[in-house]
Amino acid sequence: MSRGDRRRDARRRREGTAAAGPGSRPGAPAGSRADDADDAGVPGVPGVPGLPAPADASSPGTTLAAPPVSADAANPARRRALVVGLGAVALLVLIAGALRLWNLPLAPFHNDEGVNGWFTTQLLRTGQWAYDPANYHGPTLFYAAALSGLLVGLGDVSMRLVPAFFGLATLGLVLLTGRWIGRAGAIAAAALLAVSPGMVFFSRYAIHEMLLVFFTLAFVLAAARWWETGRTRFLVAAAAALAGMLTTKETAIITVVVLGLAAACVALYERMAPRLLGRPTRFAPGPGTAPAVGSVGGPPGTPRPGANRAPTVDPWARFGGRDRLPVSLAAAAGVFAAIWVVLFSSLFTNFPAGLLDSFRSLAIWTQTSGATQVSGPLTYAGWMVEEELAIFILGLGGAAWVAWEGRSRFALFCAAWATGLFLAYSLIGYKTPWLMLSWLLPYAIVGGYALGRAWSGRRRLLRAGAAVVFAGALALGLVQAIQLAFRDYDVEENAYVYVQTQREVLDLVAWLRAEDARRGTDGQLGIVLMTPDYWPLPWYLRDDTKAGFYAEVVDVAAPVQIVKEDQLGSLPAGFADRYREEGRYTLRPGVELVVFVERSP
Repeated sequence: MSRGDRRRDARRRREGTAAAGPGSRPGAPAGSRADDADDAGVPGVPGVPGLPAPADASSPGTTLAAPPVSADAANPARRRALVVGLGAVALLVLIAGALRLWNLPLAPFHNDEGVNGWFTTQLLRTGQWAYDPANYHGPTLFYAAALSGLLVGLGDVSMRLVPAFFGLATLGLVLLTGRWIGRAGAIAAAALLAVSPGMVFFSRYAIHEMLLVFFTLAFVLAAARWWETGRTRFLVAAAAALAGMLTTKETAIITVVVLGLAAACVALYERMAPRLLGRPTRFAPGPGTAPAVGSVGGPPGTPRPGANRAPTVDPWARFGGRDRLPVSLAAAAGVFAAIWVVLFSSLFTNFPAGLLDSFRSLAIWTQTSGATQVSGPLTYAGWMVEEELAIFILGLGGAAWVAWEGRSRFALFCAAWATGLFLAYSLIGYKTPWLMLSWLLPYAIVGGYALGRAWSGRRRLLRAGAAVVFAGALALGLVQAIQLAFRDYDVEENAYVYVQTQREVLDLVAWLRAEDARRGTDGQLGIVLMTPDYWPLPWYLRDDTKAGFYAEVVDVAAPVQIVKEDQLGSLPAGFADRYREEGRYTLRPGVELVVFVERSP
């Protein structure tokens, strides 16, 4: 050691001794603390970084070491952030719950809701329901609605509680993405979805879509955790979620294909990124520490599971070795098959016909997907701009950011997942607005990640910009969601309002019930519906066993006759002498119903 080095070393020792105070140890450099020893062992505990030397109680001037304090407890800023985060989640749950649960019977049932409600009614009353491969989608909704009907009583509320429950549960799953996109990103994504007009509207809509969205995200999260840890329980959970997707709706096949392509795109991106970006990506290193679609990519300092673990040499080691993996796959396959068989066979009451029909449905829906409700390839883009502008912009911008940044595999996977579904459904001729939920979810996750990264940065201007954008997105979504769900739910100018039953149909139902009470027929009024367009009226008249749905002009006596306006010229002879017109009601745009009541003798 040179003379200058010895002098500098002596000076540092003198300064360290003089500056020693609470939390310092004699001989340490000035300003250092015992819990900050990151690079060297402490005397008395060789080779163990950061551990204080054991105190000797018999030595004068020494005290026993205090118990270790957690990082969160020792850091007031972290405690405040945790409290703020919990408060934000509580507020999010409150707002999301109110939007999805308040006054569920407000809007009349859609045509599809009426059909789903009718099948659920038959399932509860007869115990029978058989899958039809040409119509009405999979069994999951019907059995979930039947369970809801048993718990709270069959009605509008029990039917719509099912999508409301799955809508709220989806937000819970989004919060779990914090392990990959950071806590702030997960909360931002969940908040965007909590006030999304589409997510709110269809969480109050007794159709299959919200269940499909939930099971899809559950599958992605479980598969990512299995790939990350190799634990059998995550693989089994992924298999159960996949079965839930496929037993909910046939379009799940498109989602599964896109998810596979998204994973392949992430792998290809990681291989090509150094040449495209001119620098390597910053994904977590090591084949055994980061999943292809689930690596942590949050703000600096976000813990990365397994990041400090030595890379595994055996590619099977992550899954428990070659002997354990087949067992895990067998368990997952067994769970998948059990769910598939039990549901499609209608609890073994339609076995094996239901299982065979589940495969036939794929060919049928492929042929009919472009036969009805056909629209151009830019339709969904227009609808997204009209109804989901904030999530659409944040999702597209966030997708570009995660590709340029190269930090989070999970966010990059979500960007590929969202864009893939958006393009796939845009190219398919068949268009309905509820299909947008399938890519709205991953776009919100990508947008939340981008907002979280901006908020976690050190630049005040960037943080302020993120806060302003986030607040504006929430305000826009909340206003649109409230207007759509509680005021304009049957206004066709809204993209989400699709051949919706008009609110005056509830006036018709109220009149029929009042007429039943006036006549004292105890719910058995007796109604003849000649109109070929009558859904969702069978749902509202499900308890009237004398109601007849003929879909054509007939000469059948009944106290109340309902016809379509264009059938007036074809009514039976003497009809006007026996019946008087009571009123006219719009069932949905273009379908006018005329109600006749029997004249008094």
